[in-house]
Amino acid sequence: MFGQKTRPIADFLPRILSHIDGVDTDMASTYTMDSIIQFLRDTKILKEVVCLELDPCTPSYKLHTNNRITEVMSVRFFSDNTYQLPPNTVNYRIQDDTLYVGTIPPSHKLSAEIELAVAPSRDSEEVPEFIYEDWVDAITVLTLSKLYLLTDNEWYNPQAANNQTTLYSQLVRQARFTNITKHKPFQMRLANKRRF
Repeated sequence: MFGQKTRPIADFLPRILSHIDGVDTDMASTYTMDSIIQFLRDTKILKEVVCLELDPCTPSYKLHTNNRITEVMSVRFFSDNTYQLPPNTVNYRIQDDTLYVGTIPPSHKLSAEIELAVAPSRDSEEVPEFIYEDWVDAITVLTLSKLYLLTDNEWYNPQAANNQTTLYSQLVRQARFTNITKHKPFQMRLANKRRF
């Protein structure tokens, strides 16, 4: 799955079950997977790139991914696999998991590179290991906030849910910042100082 190491959803459960007495593991697993999907939608940290060779006679292409597409991050078209075409050169749209393209002149050999933000399907039993290793706290607090809001249960606690939601928002901001700055050197600039 994903071409990388994975962790089972069950690995998240001890952290959740240690906070709430009486929740069963099936319910905790379901809410944990929902939280993982929501976290990935909120942060867009799990991505896949799909590359396609475009044929002048084919108007649509299925985007084969290992996961569900949550958002299209970028679409780039190339002529002869080297020259990137300017934006709006190719008429296209993406609907569900299909790329639809307008008329392509037969004299051009075009390819497309599509970057997608993705998330596992709801019935997955495993997720990429980095989600557990780097973001288990975010998943835990979001899951707890959802469970604390279940009114028909003895652990119902709207104040605790609110506290967990606040923590989750901070962790989402941290994940977005980490995603943006990953693999980029940090450059500090002082006010009123010029580089030479």
